[in-house]
Amino acid sequence: MYSTLAETSDVTKEDLEQMGYFAIAKLIVDDVYTPGLTTDQFTMTGHSLGGALASLSHMYLAKTTGQEYDTVVFAAVGVQCLARKLISKYLDASKVYTKITNYQDEYDVISMFDHHPGRVCSFRPERPEGVETCGAIMGRGVDLFASTAVGAQFKSCRYYTHSIYHFYRATQNTSTLYTDGTTSYGCKTMSIESCPSYSPSAGYVLISISFIVLFGLVFFLLLVLIPRVIYVKTCGRPKSVIPDCMRSCCCRRDKHKNKKAGDIEMTDPKSIVVSS
Repeated sequence: MYSTLAETSDVTKEDLEQMGYFAIAKLIVDDVYTPGLTTDQFTMTGHSLGGALASLSHMYLAKTTGQEYDTVVFAAVGVQCLARKLISKYLDASKVYTKITNYQDEYDVISMFDHHPGRVCSFRPERPEGVETCGAIMGRGVDLFASTAVGAQFKSCRYYTHSIYHFYRATQNTSTLYTDGTTSYGCKTMSIESCPSYSPSAGYVLISISFIVLFGLVFFLLLVLIPRVIYVKTCGRPKSVIPDCMRSCCCRRDKHKNKKAGDIEMTDPKSIVVSS
């Protein structure tokens, strides 16, 4: 894909690594957008990741042209923090865009990623399977993507609350989507939210401390605890049980210390001679 883009556009490999699919969406918007278009002539839409890219494209045009165009997305992933951290030079992520409307199932865990930059109109799953399967996985972590029973529930939840087929059925239901564009659980304009911060240096410090503690434990075992256990097990038992080679190796230090002190000579563990 990159080789094709490199031949037909100015998109670089660094652009793709930094901005992901937004680099391609930006390329498409620059190609199809014509200055002077009215809001009745130009609308953006998308589902899931496509909805997120449509939202980012809306924000990009708002900054570069000063014009906001109606953008209607479905089950879109939030983009506030993504835009703020990775592509802030192309758009303004510090404001709310009221002309972006995201239709979202309240049980859809995928569209809950990140914060949405505009309006969110919500509704509940129209089938009970969505409530059951999504309710069962709430609060779970990365095991949602594993080939387990939880992973199977996540796939089912995604189908009943996030898939394009689900949204097609939901938008045909007049008790879910009203003629004025609002939904059964209402629409609200989102606010600017704070994004989680992560300091790589703090992670390195934590890893370093963990290695130091681990090394200290290994050092203690090898040089202090294990020799002490060997000494107790060896020097405190009869010669008939412990070979002379082990006894001479392990008990030599203690024997030398006693001789140097001049008051105790250890000849046999069973008999200690006190010399005057």
